[in-house]
Amino acid sequence: MKHAFIDEYSARDTLLRRRDPRAKIAVFFSFVLGIIATPAQSFHTFGLFAFVLAMLAVVAELPLAHIVKRAAAAVPFILCMGLLAMLYPRGVVVFCAKLGPFHLALTHSGLLMVWNTTVKALLSVVCMTILVSSTPFAD
Repeated sequence: MKHAFIDEYSARDTLLRRRDPRAKIAVFFSFVLGIIATPAQSFHTFGLFAFVLAMLAVVAELPLAHIVKRAAAAVPFILCMGLLAMLYPRGVVVFCAKLGPFHLALTHSGLLMVWNTTVKALLSVVCMTILVSSTPFAD
């Protein structure tokens, strides 16, 4: 059975494609768990995660447009979660606005939570995109 929309790049003979699918799944899920366990303030660590994912995409010979297209499908959900997290009420107020009867106050803690939610979700989606795109559906 052929899944053209999923297996578009998995038939390429690349270094990542030749790895055992079970090992890839274990490594990629461990990588996602590492992303999730990283504290929100570890900006350099998230940059390192992004660099590793970029190198994996290069090794898998995946076009950037393919990864962006797949990750873009999750962006609306990620942004909704980020917008909800932005309204976190505790912490130092960074921005305040009055919108008619509503009072909007953005806190440092809320913005940090938005960053945390967004970066972890995007990195996880990119990680899973690379896994799925470098592994045939049947495997």
